[in-house]
Amino acid sequence: MRILRTCALLCVACLFMFLLPVASSAQDSMQALMQQYSKDIAKPSARTIGPVIEALSASGLPQTREMLRRWQDKEIYLNKDTGDFVFANEVDRDTLHVFDIDTGADQGEVADDPFSQIKPNAGVRRAIGAALVPFQLNDDSARIRADALTSIERASEAMHLEALRAAMQAQPDPDPALAARKERLERLLTIQYAETTEERVAAIESFAGSLAVPTRGALNPPLATKRHVAETLPDDATI
Repeated sequence: MRILRTCALLCVACLFMFLLPVASSAQDSMQALMQQYSKDIAKPSARTIGPVIEALSASGLPQTREMLRRWQDKEIYLNKDTGDFVFANEVDRDTLHVFDIDTGADQGEVADDPFSQIKPNAGVRRAIGAALVPFQLNDDSARIRADALTSIERASEAMHLEALRAAMQAQPDPDPALAARKERLERLLTIQYAETTEERVAAIESFAGSLAVPTRGALNPPLATKRHVAETLPDDATI
């Protein structure tokens, strides 16, 4: 009896080891990742979309940029019959031109009856746009790179500092004007978001003598004075 039980356990272990690579490889596709967040993607909101975008950005999948772009442009559809997501463009009121979400393979024109268009609202599209910026900083198109820098300048976030540094480290910008703009923006973001005081001070000192409006805008928050009223006197007070 003990021998039979041992053999059974060994068989289960072998079966698990055989199936594990299959399950792991299944998660290496954009479709599989999207299925994990299918409800939040099908009905996105600014409140729930953060973890989805973080998972997509951190996946390392080569389809991520195209996925985010198509999502922002409302070109992702859900096949209600199969539960799969696809890229699609409208041909007419009743027909869609469908593409595989992982390979981009043309799946031809089909009736739109089983498909539901994913329609992110303005808040979700802004979040998607912010996630697209790191992919655009080293785009082949100088216009797209410039637009990405403009997006950061208008509404920067802490994540943009690391994204900009990574882009600059990956390859120097071939356009001298954009290269200088990236370098300057990196210093401005360092003032706002760098983790250490030393980094921030060095960035501030690098702008000595600059009277540019963006520079003053970056320097004002660290120099602002905030007044607080305490109920008790702090132990280390010098009053």
